[in-house]
Amino acid sequence: MELKKIDYFLKIAQTGSLSKAAKALFLTQPTLSRFLENLEQELKVKLFTRSKTSALKLTPAGEDYLKTAKQIANLCKKMDHSLDRYRQSKHRIVFGIKGYYLTPFAAQCAKEVMEAFPEVSVDYFVADSQTQERLLLDGSLQIGLMSYEQKNPALAYVSVSKSPMQLVVSPQNHLADLTAGLTQQQKLHLCSLPNDPPMALMREGTVLRQVCDSYFKTLKYQPNIRTTYMRHGTIVRLLNEQPDLVAFCPENNISKNLTYIPLDPPFYYTEGIVYPLGSQLSKAEKYLICLLKNLPPLRDLDL
Repeated sequence: MELKKIDYFLKIAQTGSLSKAAKALFLTQPTLSRFLENLEQELKVKLFTRSKTSALKLTPAGEDYLKTAKQIANLCKKMDHSLDRYRQSKHRIVFGIKGYYLTPFAAQCAKEVMEAFPEVSVDYFVADSQTQERLLLDGSLQIGLMSYEQKNPALAYVSVSKSPMQLVVSPQNHLADLTAGLTQQQKLHLCSLPNDPPMALMREGTVLRQVCDSYFKTLKYQPNIRTTYMRHGTIVRLLNEQPDLVAFCPENNISKNLTYIPLDPPFYYTEGIVYPLGSQLSKAEKYLICLLKNLPPLRDLDL
């Protein structure tokens, strides 16, 4: 049954008059009169009778039809209201962060954007930089807060932090004594390390590992890799459990349980905000990028 038939019938029953119902429905009275005649013929029952004042009165069949018609109309309204949340759904921004330690910072950024732009919803999730790059390219992610070595030509980059990489060792490692003999201007050349020390490096494929591998290649240095690790936050525990190991760490990743040794020539670990090149950024997205630029300058590895 066409829904307009329900609407027409309900308006006739409500007004008790073809002329009033036609006026409310922006129809002519003859049109509505033909509709009612056709409806009663289709249903094979009489829905209305005329009173002495020409007002329309529901028959018993009409009363039953009215109950069902109201139920159908209410269901239609309910369905329409349920679809409103899709028609009027908020613009959704999804951004990535590269470590759980950034969760408080990300949550605060999301909150500030949604307060400034109530029509926008903001979500974030933790993913490594390689995953974020893939999601940015396939459109699943609008903005990424990530590290990078080489830039993808399909993405735009806003550098937030460029931290010198340093050699890190446990205070129990004999190389820790090297820092005592170095002035602020002096740095250690990797090739001058004695006894080819065993190294702990980030797993292959990560940005931190790529940065280190590029450095080794530049120096033509062959590292003595003993072990690899998955999460950079485990480096403190790893080096203190195996004090003879050496590793590499951005200078802005601090720990009172590690000794940092500056290197010459220097090399750097870059973090930044990345989004698809040519994106038509909304005001909310631009605001989010401004907030993300305030990335905490230091990461405490002891937490």
